[in-house]
Amino acid sequence: MNIIRRLVNRGTARQTNNIYNKHIRFTNSISLIVCFFIIQNIALSIYYHQQIAMAIQVMHLVAIALVPYFNFRGKRILATSWFSGAAIIFVTVYAVIFTLDSYNFIFLSMIIFLQFFLFSPAEKKYIIIFTAITVLCFAGAVLYPQLHEAPLLPIPQGLLVAQRMNSLVGIPILSILFGVYAFSTINKAEQESCQGERKNRAAPA
Repeated sequence: MNIIRRLVNRGTARQTNNIYNKHIRFTNSISLIVCFFIIQNIALSIYYHQQIAMAIQVMHLVAIALVPYFNFRGKRILATSWFSGAAIIFVTVYAVIFTLDSYNFIFLSMIIFLQFFLFSPAEKKYIIIFTAITVLCFAGAVLYPQLHEAPLLPIPQGLLVAQRMNSLVGIPILSILFGVYAFSTINKAEQESCQGERKNRAAPA
């Protein structure tokens, strides 16, 4: 648990802004969760002897693993943008490789929702940029099977079923995590607001 806590807090020591530290912790936490799913998918690709898919997933793992490192180096915007870019690119590739039957394309809609948690309100230009890119990739992933009848790679049916189960399990898990994060953030903001009001009332006129 100490290792996980250190990874989640990676980069917060360099940042004095509490709001930015919340975003750093959230980005690091999501990166760790995504790495877990990627490792699981790598194991499935090895089991089904899918070397190309495994190579793509290893590259995805390396890309996501760099996020806490960028935060540690004090490059918060780079870390968040890197995570968003890697997530969009690789999920789109998975949606095309594993076809729509894997439900991987649904994660692209989740990535759109994710942008509002990764960036602060002051960084809305990044939210707009990555949201627009994700929408285009979502459209491309959905339209690709209609333009190309043959699948990009011959994927065994067992691996497609496993990918589908990962999607059906992963999406609720991520939704719950986002909900808990949003609730805790709003709850903390309300507590800080109440404390501020009490201090103002207690202050002498």
